[in-house]
Amino acid sequence: MRVWILVLLCSAALWSAALSVDPGRSAINVGPHLWVFYDDAELASAEAVLSGAYDAHFEPSPKAIAGSGRVSDATVWLRLELINRSDQPQKRRLVFRGPPYDEMRIYRVQSGEPVATYEVGMQAPLEERPLPHRYPVIPLSLEAQESQTFYLSVRSSGPLFFPASIETTEAFMHTETIEVATLGLYFGILVAMIIYNLILYLSIRDRVYLFYALFMGSLTLLLFQFSAGLGQNIPLLAQALGAGFHLWFEKLVLILALLFALYGLQARDHLPTGAYRALWGVVGFHGAMLLLFLLYPSAALEMLYIVAGIVTTAALLLALGLYLSWRGVRLAVYFSAAWIAFAVGVAVTELTYLGWLPLSIYTKYGIIGGAVVMAVALSLGLADRIRALRQEALAKEKALIQQAKMAEIGQLFGMLAHQWKQPLNAVSLTAQCIQMDMQEGLLDSESCQKSTDRILEQVQFMAQTVQDFQNFIKPSRMAEGFLLCETIAKIQVLIKDRFIKQGVQVVWAEPCDPSIRASGHANEFGQVVLNLFNNAIEAIEARKAAGDQAPGVITLQLTQESDRLQLLFCDNGTGITPQQQKHLFELFATTKGEKGTGLGLYMVRLILARMGGEVRFVPSDEGSCFELTLLRDRTRTERVVQ
Repeated sequence: MRVWILVLLCSAALWSAALSVDPGRSAINVGPHLWVFYDDAELASAEAVLSGAYDAHFEPSPKAIAGSGRVSDATVWLRLELINRSDQPQKRRLVFRGPPYDEMRIYRVQSGEPVATYEVGMQAPLEERPLPHRYPVIPLSLEAQESQTFYLSVRSSGPLFFPASIETTEAFMHTETIEVATLGLYFGILVAMIIYNLILYLSIRDRVYLFYALFMGSLTLLLFQFSAGLGQNIPLLAQALGAGFHLWFEKLVLILALLFALYGLQARDHLPTGAYRALWGVVGFHGAMLLLFLLYPSAALEMLYIVAGIVTTAALLLALGLYLSWRGVRLAVYFSAAWIAFAVGVAVTELTYLGWLPLSIYTKYGIIGGAVVMAVALSLGLADRIRALRQEALAKEKALIQQAKMAEIGQLFGMLAHQWKQPLNAVSLTAQCIQMDMQEGLLDSESCQKSTDRILEQVQFMAQTVQDFQNFIKPSRMAEGFLLCETIAKIQVLIKDRFIKQGVQVVWAEPCDPSIRASGHANEFGQVVLNLFNNAIEAIEARKAAGDQAPGVITLQLTQESDRLQLLFCDNGTGITPQQQKHLFELFATTKGEKGTGLGLYMVRLILARMGGEVRFVPSDEGSCFELTLLRDRTRTERVVQ
C-alpha cells in the first residue's frame, strides 16, 4: 500500500512540474504537460480561474494529445506551466494544430493576474490575432530562468482535442511548408475529381455525376474547414464557414451521399421495395436534423446525432455497397472500397487525436487522405459506368442498325420478287418449249443443250440475286476496307427495277475510279447508299405526284483528299424545308409524315460515325444534297508496297 501511495505522490510531483523549454530542442510536445478542467456546470469565472481558485479542479492529461474527444458546448480550461532553465532568453511559438475551436482565449498569468490575453479562436479575425494564422499560435518569450503560466479558455461545437507543441520559428515554418504542400496535394486531387465529374454531368446529363460532384464538393468544404482550417485565410469563405458550420454541413454531406448511393447504385432496381423506401426515410431523417440544427444548435444533440446518425448511416452505406456488390452492381464494388478507405482514414485521425497513434502530417490528416482515396475510387467506378453505358449504347446502336435493315427487308423482298419474275417466266417458257418439242419429236441434243443453257443462265442470275440479298442483310463483324464504287454498283443492281419503274437515272458527275477503297464495313455502307437511294426515289416520286413530270436524276460526285473521301449525293426531288433541316438526323425525325419511321437518316449518321466519317446536308437550288465523308483505306496499298 505504501508503495502505491509513493507512486501516486511521485506521479503528482511529475505532473505538477513545469515543462522545461530546452534550447536544444526545436519542437516540444506539450500534450502530456497540459492540465484540463471541464467546467460543465459553467460555474467558474475567468477571474476565479486565473487567480488559482480552481487549480484543484485541473487534472493532468496522461496522453500525448490532451483532450477527451467529446463534444460539449461547455467551457474547457487548460493550464500550462513553462520554465526556461537555460541562461539565455528563448523565443518560441505555442501552436495548437488541432481541429478548429470556435472560441479560444489564452491568458499569460503572473502572480494571479493576467498580463497578456490573446484571442485565437475561429471567431477572432485573423488580423486581430497575435500571429495571423489558421491555427491558434501565440509568440513565447522566456527570459533566462523565467517561468510562465498560461490558462486557456476554450468553447467549441466540435471535438475537444488539443494537440499542442512549442516550436522554434524555423521548425514552425518547416512543418507549415510540409503541411501546406500535403494539404494542397490532397485538396487538389479532390477538386480535380469534382471538376472532372461535373464536366461529365454537363456533357451527358446523368444526375449521378451531379450527385457525386455535390457530395464530394460538400465533403471537401467540410474537411477544408474542419480538418485544416484553411478557409480562415479567405475572408469571404471564413465568414461563410464560420463557427458551427460543421453542425449542419455534415448532415448535408450525408444527404448527398445517400442520394448518390440511391441513384448511382440503382437501388430501386436491386433492393426490395421496403428497403428502398427505408433509405429514403433515412434521407428524410437527415433533412429533418439539418433543419433542426439550423434552428436549434446543441452540443448534446450533436453528440447523439454523431452516434445515432453519422455512424449508423456510414455503416448503412457500407452495408448497402457490399450487398449490391454481391448482387452484381459494378459501381457498388468501387462504392464499398471508397467507404472502407474513408472509414480507415477517419479511424486513423481519431486514434491520432486520442494519442494512440503518433502525431504526423499523415496520421493527423488521415481523414482527408481517406477522402482522397474515396474520391478516386468513386471516379474510377463512374468511369467504369461510362464504359458500361458506352457498351450498352453500342449494343443498342447495332440493334437499331439491324432494325433499320429489317425495315428495308420488306422493300427488298418486293424488289427480289420483281427481279425473279422475268427469269422465272423465261425458265417456265423454256420448259414448255422442251415439252412441246418432245411431244412433236423435234427435240434433239443441240436444241436440248441450248434450252438447258438458257435455264442455267436464269437460275444463276436468280442465285446471284439471292446472294446479294443475303450479303446485305448479314450483320457486319470486322471493319475492313471495301471498294466504294463496287459497293454502290451492287446496291444499284439490287433496286434497278425500282429505278426503271420510277424513271430515275443515276449519273456520275465524273467516272468513279473502281480502285478507290474506303475504310469500314461494305454492307453497312451499302445500307447507307440504299437508304439515300430510296429517299431520293421517294422524293422524286412525290414531285411527280405533285404534277412536275421532269425526269428523275440522282447525281453522284466523288472527291478525293489525302486521307478522306467525299461523296456528294444529290437528287432533283421535292427537297427539304428549313424547319425539317433542323432535326434531319435526329432519331424518329422524318420528312415523310406517317409513312416514315424516322430511322433512315439517323442510321446514316450513326453508321458513318462508327466508320470514322460523317454526313451533312448541303443546301441545293433543286432537290436535296447530302455530303458523305469517309476515311480512305490504305491497308491494301500498304500491303502491295511491302
